Amino acid sequence: DGNGTGIEITNSGTGRGMQINNSTAEIGLLVSQDAANAGLYIDQNGAGIGLQIQQDGNDNGIFVDQNANQSAIVVRQDGTQSGIVVQQNSSGYAGVSVTGASAPHIAVTDTTNTVTALLQSHDDRGWVGTKTNHSLFLVTNDTERVVVTNAGLVGIGTTAPDEVLHIRSAENNLLHLESTDQDCRFKMEDNGTG
Repeated sequence: DGNGTGIEITNSGTGRGMQINNSTAEIGLLVSQDAANAGLYIDQNGAGIGLQIQQDGNDNGIFVDQNANQSAIVVRQDGTQSGIVVQQNSSGYAGVSVTGASAPHIAVTDTTNTVTALLQSHDDRGWVGTKTNHSLFLVTNDTERVVVTNAGLVGIGTTAPDEVLHIRSAENNLLHLESTDQDCRFKMEDNGTG
């Protein structure tokens, strides 16, 4: 409950900074941090994994109870391996689970370009998008397919839409609408407000 780091690991070698193998039905690693610093801090400068947890039981691999105003887990990775690796061998359980009563989320920030991507449970809906003033891209096979710009324009096949919906393709058929009913209608309406 002090003002220091709960657990600090510094590893400059090629092995793992910390490895936990747990086959029981208990928590593999429990960190309860009430102070104003990181509950778990890992500084990994080698070519190994900073933290690896293999959990074969029916409980959490890592459980962090963070009540302070600092990050619960900090992983600084300068090597060539992943900072955190989660191996999930039990079906029906989340590899990573984030819960909370007030908009729990996962945020990923590029500090060079100050872009923050967000995955969040927000009130009665789920959010996927950007927290900062940047566009959101949907990517498959490492190729950008769909974009929602920071202005709210949607582009399919283009990264620079100039209308509310902009579809660009070399295919002859750009849009396919199919109805399973006997009647197939396409409705366009001007609401008269602009």
